[in-house]
Formats: sequence, C-alpha cells, structure tokens
Amino acid sequence: MAWAASSIALKALNHTYSTVLLSRAKMMKDYTSTMSLNLYVKLQIQISIEALTMTVLDPRCVPFIAISVVISSVRSQDFVTRARSNFWQDELLWAAAWLYKAIKSSTYLSYVQNNIHNSESPYAGGRFAEFGWDTKHAGIYVLVSKAILTLSYESVYYCVLQLVFAKVIEPSSFVVNADKFICSVLPESPSRHPKLLSKTGGSNMQHSTTLSFLLLVYARYLTRSNRVIQCGNVVANHPQLVQIAKRQVMDYILGDNQLDMSYMVRYGKKFPQKIHHRGSSLPSIDKHPQRIKCHEGGSYFCSTTPSPNVLVGAVVGGPDMQDKNEDSRAHFPHSEPTTYINAPPVGLLAYFKQHASSF
Repeated sequence: MAWAASSIALKALNHTYSTVLLSRAKMMKDYTSTMSLNLYVKLQIQISIEALTMTVLDPRCVPFIAISVVISSVRSQDFVTRARSNFWQDELLWAAAWLYKAIKSSTYLSYVQNNIHNSESPYAGGRFAEFGWDTKHAGIYVLVSKAILTLSYESVYYCVLQLVFAKVIEPSSFVVNADKFICSVLPESPSRHPKLLSKTGGSNMQHSTTLSFLLLVYARYLTRSNRVIQCGNVVANHPQLVQIAKRQVMDYILGDNQLDMSYMVRYGKKFPQKIHHRGSSLPSIDKHPQRIKCHEGGSYFCSTTPSPNVLVGAVVGGPDMQDKNEDSRAHFPHSEPTTYINAPPVGLLAYFKQHASSF
C-alpha cells in the first residue's frame, strides 16, 4: 500500500522513481497473495512450538508434535477459512484498492470485490467502522467508494466499474458500508463516546486520528458526488463531517479535554513530559558520550523526571476510558507516540491550515 500511495504522490515530481515504486507494489501484492497460506502455516508451527515447549517434558519431541498438530488442522476447511481471512486479508484488500487507484486496472478492483467477503467473515473480526494498524476495513470501504462516487457516467472508468461489479454501481455494498461507518461515529450515535470517536482502553488516539482522517476524506467525496448520508432521522453532510474531525484533532487532542492537556508534545502549556520513546528518554550523546548497553537503559525508563530530549510534535496514545492520563513511560498505551497515531494528523492539520478562514 505504501509503495502504491507513494507512487501517486511522486508521479509528477519523479516519474522514474514513481514507476519503480508502483512496480514493487505490484510484485509485493502478487507475492503475498500466493504465499499467505504458507506463511500462516509457518506462523502456526512457531506458535505451537512455543506453547509445547512449556508443556512437553522432552524438548526433542516438540518440533515433531507441533508440525503434526498444524498439519492435522490444515486438512480442515475451518483452518483454510481462518488462514485466508485472518491477519493479512484486509491488508491485501487495502493494497489492491490503492493499486487500483494508482493504475486503474480492473484486476485489482476485481480482487477487492471477489475477496471482501473473506475479510468480513466471523473469523476475521471485521468491523466496517474500524481503521488502524491491524484493521483496514473502514479505509477499504472509503477508498473503493471514491471510485464509485466521484466518477461521472461518461468516464471510461465508470464502464470498467460496471464490468467489475456486474451491476448498477449505486448503491454499492462498499458505499453502504462507508455510510454505515460515518453514521457510527456521528455525535448522535449511541455507540460513540461524547468526546473521542472511539475508546478501547489503550492508544485511543490511533482511533481518533485515523477515523477523523477518513471522515475528512469521505466528506470531500460527498461534495464531489453531491451526496449526503441519511443516518436514520439525521442527515450527515460535508460541513458536519469536517467539524467532527476538527473537534477531534484541533480541539480535543490539542487541549480541549477534561485534563486541559495537549496530547501533542511541546504544544500548549501542559503536554506529556515522560513519553514512551527511547530516543527521547535517553540522554544525548553530547551529555553521555559513553555507550549505554541494552539493560543499562532501565534507570532512564523508570525515571520520573521529564525526558531530556523533547520530541516536538509527537502525539501520544492518549487518555484511558475515563479520560484520565498518567504521564508515565511505563504506561505505554497512553504515552507511546506510534507512527500510526502520528501519521493521520499530518493530513488533517494540513487541511485545516489551508482552510483556516473557514473555521
């Protein structure tokens, strides 16, 4: 996915490099599609070995028992269903959707259409309103919906879509599920937290930032296709979705919350001081030129003093279920600034900066 998306972004700046990225994206997609079952078998064998090591008396028997257990399970259709749907299926669909966006090949759109049911199986744990490092469902629906919503009937790509889906484009199941995602995060939704879009207990900002990004993206699709979303008696439109995203990133994350604390390091008067980040918590080489060995970093990790190196702009995991946050490195679900938390706000903040006069 990253290669396909990067190829789009760099196409006008460096066409040669963009072409290489796109080629690698197609190679990786083809490889993972054919090798995923073998990879799953290897993973299951490793898991079985680790589990059996703790239970079997003679360690020499462990590998043989593990392989036997896994081979026996492979024979069942249940295992094959799990293997094809778990772990990577949504990732493959996500990659295929981006490849379609990059080169408009019906092959990749057909792949999404023909395999989306695997991702939605009971084993996959799929949710139309989830989007994060391990679940791409909402993103898939929103991205594929763009191909459906923003193309005119005169467009050659519309004809491609008609052939792929073999039915009238509107309404598509992808658009329906994308609309369901939007309805689930509206303020009126009974499943939504009054402040944050989603709360699971740890690293809540990953949901707030990623879902806000999708809201903003889908809002633009609605404008281009002249649509609104009907959520029961409530109508969701472009301005409403933009405002919800703004309240998440520009307001809550940057300080308009129960703790009056910004979850972005160095922004505002009150922000996280002890984040779960090695480079930030360890002393700089000019302050400590001697080598710090692996286990010698424990004292810095457990220290209650602010991190010596301020990681300016980093967004941490955020509050717990009660909107509380303990500024502690040990509580990594709340103090860790992961890439999947920090990437979405870049696009969101860029949008709000560009449209500052509208707010």
